[in-house]
Amino acid sequence: MIKYYYNELNELIREDNQLSSKTIVYSYDDGGNIKSKTEYGYTSLTPANPLNTINYGYDDANWKDKLTSYNGKAITYDEIGNPLTYDGNTYTWEEGRQLSTISNGSQTISYKYDDAGIRTEKKVNGVVTKYHLVGDKVTYETNGTDKIYYTYDSSNDLVSMNLNGTEYFYIRNGQGDIIGIVDGSGTQVVSYSYDTWGKLVSITGSLKDTVGVKNPYRYRGYRYDSETGLYYLQSRYYNPDWGRFVNADTITGSTGELLTANMFAYCRNNPVNHADLDGDWILDALFMAADVAEFVASPSVAKFGWVLLYAVSFADPTGIGSTVAHGIKAAHVMEETVHVVREAARAGELIGRYHKVKAAVKGMGLETHHLVEKIFARTLGVKPRRMLSVALTKEQHRIYTNRWAREIPHGSRSVGVHHIEKAIHNVYHDNEVLKHATLKWLHDVKNTMR
Repeated sequence: MIKYYYNELNELIREDNQLSSKTIVYSYDDGGNIKSKTEYGYTSLTPANPLNTINYGYDDANWKDKLTSYNGKAITYDEIGNPLTYDGNTYTWEEGRQLSTISNGSQTISYKYDDAGIRTEKKVNGVVTKYHLVGDKVTYETNGTDKIYYTYDSSNDLVSMNLNGTEYFYIRNGQGDIIGIVDGSGTQVVSYSYDTWGKLVSITGSLKDTVGVKNPYRYRGYRYDSETGLYYLQSRYYNPDWGRFVNADTITGSTGELLTANMFAYCRNNPVNHADLDGDWILDALFMAADVAEFVASPSVAKFGWVLLYAVSFADPTGIGSTVAHGIKAAHVMEETVHVVREAARAGELIGRYHKVKAAVKGMGLETHHLVEKIFARTLGVKPRRMLSVALTKEQHRIYTNRWAREIPHGSRSVGVHHIEKAIHNVYHDNEVLKHATLKWLHDVKNTMR
C-alpha cells in the first residue's frame, strides 16, 4: 500500500510506501521546483531520523527554475535551457532543443530525428538502432541483431511486441505503466517495478535478461533508454532521478497557473495522477475499458478500456481539462467519473494536438478540426500535425471550416498573426471554450516566434 499527500497546488509532498519500506518527503520552492527529497524508514506518523536527503540547487538568478546542481553535482546549460555538462556527461543539441549527442568516458550516443522532430535513429558506441515510423508510432525497429515489431489497437495503444519472431503482450496498471509481459501461452515472463516518478526499480521474471531488457516501453508507456536512464517523450527527454525534464519546454505557461510557467517541471509535480506523452502537454489520464464511442453509448464499468482525455494545461477553466479533473476530484467515485467523461465526450471537447486527437477518436465517427486552419501553419511556423485541434461531429466541422473561409478567404495574401487572432474571435464567438483555448495556443505560438 502507498499513501500520497499533496499541498494546495496538488504537488506531491509525501508518500508512505509500505512496498519499499520508506516514507519520502518532498519540498518545493514558490516556482514549483523540487528543493529536496528526504527518505525515512516507513511510518504513518511524523517522520524522524532521515536516512538520506537529495538537495536540488537553483543558482541562476536570471532563470530561477533552472536546476544548477543535483545532489551536489553541477549542471551547466546553454542560453535556452539545454544542459551542456553533468556528472561526466557532455551534451550537444541541434534545431534548438533536440538532443543530438551524449558522451562520456565509456560511451558515445547520438540521435537522429525526422522533419516532425520524431526520433528515427539512435547510435550507441557504433551500434545503430533504426526506428521505422507511421506518424509518430514506431512500427518496428532493428539494431543489426534484433528486430522488434509492434502492434497497436484501434485506439493506437501499444498491445504487443514481436521480438525476433516471438510475440509477447504488455500488461499495464491503472496509470498506464507497463508492469509486465506475458508470452503467447499467457505466462508472465517479465515484471517491472518503478518508483513514484518512474525510475526503474527492478526487472524480474524468467526472461528478464532478454525480453525484459530489450522491451523499450516502460513507465507510462514511455520509451526508455537504458544507456542514459532517460525517457524519450518525443519533444524532449525526462529524467526520473531528477523528477524533471532534462531541458526547457518550448511552450510557455498559462496566466494564473503558477506551475505551468515552470518550463522544466514534470506533470506539475504530481506524477501520481498525470502523464505527459509528448513532453509538451500534461494529461489528466483516465484509464478505463472501451473506447469513448462505446463508453458514451453504454457507460458501464465492465466495458471500460483506458481512455486518455487530453486535458491541455492551457485550456480555459470551463474546458474539458478542468471539467474532468475537478469532477473526479470532487466526486471520488467511479459513477461521477462516468458521468463527467460521458458529458465531455458528448460535448465533443476532446482537445489536443492534431495527430493525438485524430488517433484518440479513430472509429468514433468524429472528425478532427484544426482550431486554426492548417493553411496558416507556415505563417505561424508550426507543423499541421502538431497544431491545436478538437474532435467534432461532421456538421460542427463543416460550420467552423466555412466560418474560417468567410473570415480569411482562401488565397488571401499577407495574412498575419493579427488577422488570425481576429478571425478566432469571430469563428468561435458561440463557443467560449474553443475560443479561449485557441487564443491561448496562439499566444504561446507567438511567444516562440519572437
